[in-house]
Amino acid sequence: MLHIYFARENIDKDRFMYERIGESLARIQAAFNRVVDGGHPETGDADNRGGTGEPGGVDREPAPQRVLLVVPEQYTLQAEQDAMTAMGLPGFIDFDVLSMTSLGRRVYAGAGCRGLDFIDRYGKIMLVTKLLIDCATSLKAFGGISPSTGLASKISDMISELKNFNVSPQDLEGIAARLGDKDLLGLKLADVALIYAGFESELSGKLFDTADHLKDFARKIPQSPYIATSELWLSGYDYLSPAMKDAVIALSNKSIDTNILLTADPDDQTFSLTNGLMDDLMELARDARIPVRHIRIDDRYAKPLPPALAFLEQNLFSGNATAPPADCGEICLTLAAGFYAEAETAASRICSLVRDEGLKYRDILVLCNDMRTRVPILKRVFAEYGLPVFVDQRRAVDHDPVIEFILALPEAAAGGRAYADVFRLLKTGLTGISRDEFETLENYVLEYRIRGSLWDRDFTYGGPDPENPGFNPAYTAGEMQSLNKARGKVSALLGAFEQSFKKSRSARDRTEALRDFLTEYIGLPERIQTMAQELENAGNLEYAAELTAIEGAAFGLLDQLGVALGDIPVSAREYADCLRAGFGSLRMGMLPTGRDQIVIGTMQRTRSAAAAAVFVIGANDGVLPAATEDDGILNGDEKQRLESSGNFLGRDDDAVYYEEQLAIYRNLIKASKKLYISCSASDMDGKDLKPSPVFRRIERLLPGVAVTKDIISAEDDLARIQYPEEALAHLADHAVNAAAGRAKITAPWSDVLRWIERSPEY
Repeated sequence: MLHIYFARENIDKDRFMYERIGESLARIQAAFNRVVDGGHPETGDADNRGGTGEPGGVDREPAPQRVLLVVPEQYTLQAEQDAMTAMGLPGFIDFDVLSMTSLGRRVYAGAGCRGLDFIDRYGKIMLVTKLLIDCATSLKAFGGISPSTGLASKISDMISELKNFNVSPQDLEGIAARLGDKDLLGLKLADVALIYAGFESELSGKLFDTADHLKDFARKIPQSPYIATSELWLSGYDYLSPAMKDAVIALSNKSIDTNILLTADPDDQTFSLTNGLMDDLMELARDARIPVRHIRIDDRYAKPLPPALAFLEQNLFSGNATAPPADCGEICLTLAAGFYAEAETAASRICSLVRDEGLKYRDILVLCNDMRTRVPILKRVFAEYGLPVFVDQRRAVDHDPVIEFILALPEAAAGGRAYADVFRLLKTGLTGISRDEFETLENYVLEYRIRGSLWDRDFTYGGPDPENPGFNPAYTAGEMQSLNKARGKVSALLGAFEQSFKKSRSARDRTEALRDFLTEYIGLPERIQTMAQELENAGNLEYAAELTAIEGAAFGLLDQLGVALGDIPVSAREYADCLRAGFGSLRMGMLPTGRDQIVIGTMQRTRSAAAAAVFVIGANDGVLPAATEDDGILNGDEKQRLESSGNFLGRDDDAVYYEEQLAIYRNLIKASKKLYISCSASDMDGKDLKPSPVFRRIERLLPGVAVTKDIISAEDDLARIQYPEEALAHLADHAVNAAAGRAKITAPWSDVLRWIERSPEY
């Protein structure tokens, strides 16, 4: 049975879902109690959805043994926290929050399947890197491009998309052949088809990736007793690939009940993405002869939105705007002069909300799609205002000392101990060689071009010459002794690694040699643990957590390299290139280090519960919605050409646009008390910027909302006196102007000055 529950964002869908999950868990507990008491487990009185299509009908279903909530990969922790809060429980029995991949593994375990080795995204990228190296002379469009430029990552992502859309290498070859070898698009597709075919050949019978796992998992569902005794809920999905849809249909056919929760409204084109998903699932279920119902969640679960936010929810992207409310005090639009003024205005308002209205930091959500430029500014300004923040983003770690250390070892071996590789290794601080030692060594190595086996012999260049007493050496005997002592440490370190690494031939053996060296010779895990403890003791909890997470990610990636390439023979250089491609693509998501923090995230990635106040920063054209980036193998025009000829190789740009639009709508309506939206009039270089169409639309929809200036342009002195350090910085500006005779220090800055004079801290 498949139930599709849908509603707009003004309906509390989570409360609806968790109430029903709670009822199912109560039934499971009641059935267990009857068995303990000597009776029979419950077989009827299910949480029924009757023939009217409304909850609470008369159908009778067997009681489940467990309830499973399936959410997107990055949302599992938040969903667990939301479930505990909603149901008022410190933990769960007979209830699990899983991703679809984790659910697949449960099915495999329940079926007693040994399964194949699994490679994740990073294992795939490293395998694609090796294939690009092997096929370099056969590639027509990408032959001159190094895999380390990100090409391997892009091709890997495209292969995943092709597999999710059930496009085979042979299908791709056919499309490329029809386009011809004089068409760049045809050449690109031919190259991808070649790598794709090699990728599938390497996986065949030995490995499987996420897409294969999903398809195989869907095929095993009919034989799964685990699914047969489970009730399933799917939440957090706005889009499902064809392979995911097939899995949902298979789950619906086998489980006691499968339910999916969607933000949708068939009467509003704002929800065209999810409306289309709902239609597709209903059609697939009917084709499979699975009973299916789509049910609108009723107004009993309506959220108590303030008037202006309720109006915005109904009219943000629809074309049927009704009369706006007169009172729009809960919405504030701000046009700031620049990025820093925009950030400082947000910080000041947050301080006021916390101090004057009693909000906690965790009640405030800050959304900004410009992670590259604006978010670092937000972090800096918020720190100046004493505001604790957590930035919800996946971070690159390829320049972390731990990663650099691991990478430099095989690169030094492959490159003949070249200067750059050796000193990248030494500068990580993880070799046991002091800064003074390697700095002295560096000068000597550069001057006398030391590399290769020269590291294994005593340095003599530039030292005293016993046979020529009149010679004036560049280094004294004592200095040469110190140099050679440091040289010996480097030689021993590199020699210990190369001894086993260079004897190895396969990727698996080289990985084992590298792992053994890191753990047994260097003791890297213990060193990292010590460093993390020192950071934690110093109060740097975020960096301590990041360091520990990097250790796990680094060794996990090494495992993936050993699995993905397995017994394939690789040279030291090929191994180093594959490892660099893997680490170069590694992105890590961190968990908050405290409970009371302001979350800063993007519209698409950040999944948080309802917030009392939502700040949207950077509501400029091209940022909100985010501009579509042609950063894949195919650009927008090439995708359009393929789609116009009936060749759908993945998600189109329209789907991405509507998903972003839905995320904007959802996040704006998260605000239960205040919604602040700001944009900047210029960028960091002084170039003019335009407000976002979203900003302009809200301005037109709600004429009662005035567009305000930032606190600097408005010369709002009180707004700038929110936190001692920041107030002191502004006071310093006033003092400079007063000293130059350009102005006088007037209230309230004179009051700030008197307070600082009386404060022992300043």
